[in-house]
Amino acid sequence: MPLRSTRAFSLVELLIALVIIAIVGGASLATLWFAFNTANQVDDYTAANTEIEQAVQQLGREFTLVGLGMPNNRSGRGSFASAFAYPAHPPIMALMGVSGDVWGGPVTVGNHNPSNEYNATTMDGSVNWRADASLPGGGVYAGRELYYAWGIPTGLKARYTSSSPDPTKVQKGDKVTVTKFYTSSGVSGKNFLENFKYESRTIGLQDNNASRGRNPATWLLFPTLRVPLLLEGWTSEGLIATLAADADQSVEGLVMGLDEVHLLQVARLRLNTREELEQIIFGADYTDATSNTVKILAERIVGVHFSYNPLTRLLTMYIAARGRERHPVAFAPPHAWVSWLPALPAEALHYRLAAKSITWRIRN
Repeated sequence: MPLRSTRAFSLVELLIALVIIAIVGGASLATLWFAFNTANQVDDYTAANTEIEQAVQQLGREFTLVGLGMPNNRSGRGSFASAFAYPAHPPIMALMGVSGDVWGGPVTVGNHNPSNEYNATTMDGSVNWRADASLPGGGVYAGRELYYAWGIPTGLKARYTSSSPDPTKVQKGDKVTVTKFYTSSGVSGKNFLENFKYESRTIGLQDNNASRGRNPATWLLFPTLRVPLLLEGWTSEGLIATLAADADQSVEGLVMGLDEVHLLQVARLRLNTREELEQIIFGADYTDATSNTVKILAERIVGVHFSYNPLTRLLTMYIAARGRERHPVAFAPPHAWVSWLPALPAEALHYRLAAKSITWRIRN
């Protein structure tokens, strides 16, 4: 059988084929690169936003309880700090505003207080008063750190009575007897409160003893009373507590009957040098760092700032987080990091950034 001759591809046909392959291949590579780059961007922004949301979720639960069962110093006479004072001793709230100052409430903004000095966060040169004619009172307190106090609900209901001549009121120096604890588990009120846990930490109520009110665990709160009580000891019927207000302040509250016991927590919130949003929960003695609990609420945080308007009771947190991948060219700051805020670190701008502002209204 004779062989059939075949015609080979010409050089022109080969060149055309190569061009088509190059175009299709280039388009495919470009598509892959674009998809990969887009995925990297999405992953980076997602990582940054996840850190922000993680912090907001944790703080949101606490900020809804800030000031609960406490005076808020709305009168400007130091009623908040004085309500936690003990005779001849600085109150537990002293580092949130000295007793008698025009400021010192359940929310206090500061700038930098490494030594936990008593008056390091009063509203002097250590914080920035931002003037704004559109705001009631003319402006807000703004700074890089936040000090705040809140009451943890225990679910334990109780009744209380006062030694005051007027049984419907609790006044400074009164002894308050708390009785008739109602627990669903059947345990005694004493055992329940002394062993109460919050986020796996035991924050149980303790006798005052020699702490002179400096230990947050010696204070209990009732939301309707709005005056904190210092535990002096237990009786066979319940507990005895004192309203330990400063002698020069008049702080009083109404006895409302059955109410829920809350336990005091005091915290400092700041950005540390490792790009971590750090929460320091003060322990048995706030001047002793070893008694404090340190929690990391978020990582890769490159900026945090707080502002608080004491008249409207609006607290705003501005927070910025970075992605994981560093880039040689610097990016512009995110729009949510508004112009009046302190500049973000230059190194942080080499990462993709996410930023957010969140506002809460303080209850009391």
